[in-house]
Amino acid sequence: MAEGNAGPYFANVVANGIPQRELVTPVPKGLYVKSEQGSVLLTYGGALQLTTPLQEVNRQLDVLSWAVIGAGALGIIVAALLGLAVARTALRPLDELTDSVEGISAVLDGTSRLASGSSDELGRLRSAFNRLLDAVESSQASQRQLIMDASHELRTPLTSLRTNVELILGWLNCHPKRGTCSVPTSWPRSTSSPT
Repeated sequence: MAEGNAGPYFANVVANGIPQRELVTPVPKGLYVKSEQGSVLLTYGGALQLTTPLQEVNRQLDVLSWAVIGAGALGIIVAALLGLAVARTALRPLDELTDSVEGISAVLDGTSRLASGSSDELGRLRSAFNRLLDAVESSQASQRQLIMDASHELRTPLTSLRTNVELILGWLNCHPKRGTCSVPTSWPRSTSSPT
């Protein structure tokens, strides 16, 4: 360094137990340097060493690191709260849809439908659910019609069977209340034989 072959550099050093930052820079030859003994000619050049204690810098770095940690923690808390608010806002329509579907399923009213809503995914889901309700209502109507038709179809044979049983009981001269029956020796000519 004294011959001027190297450039300036920084180094961390400890002097008298105090950490310091040191700058070492070359000094060209032929330069006069003032000192307590007077001016000195640097015939061969030299090196200049400047140092400063790092205690204040380290203290400021500590304060800065705590400030960065605090700002990071605050940022995380704010991000979590904003995320929660956004999630609640985003899920509110889904909660409303769930409440509507639960209300319809609790009442089991085939005529209730969901409001059509927007054309987004939830709107498509509402439309699909309404189509499902339409299919269920149609199926229930078909079941009711089948039961009515079956009831009507069964009434006629049952009425005929009842009439035949009454004729037979009358021909046999049965009195169910008395618990007696008398069997005739021949079929009456005025009525047809039971079939």
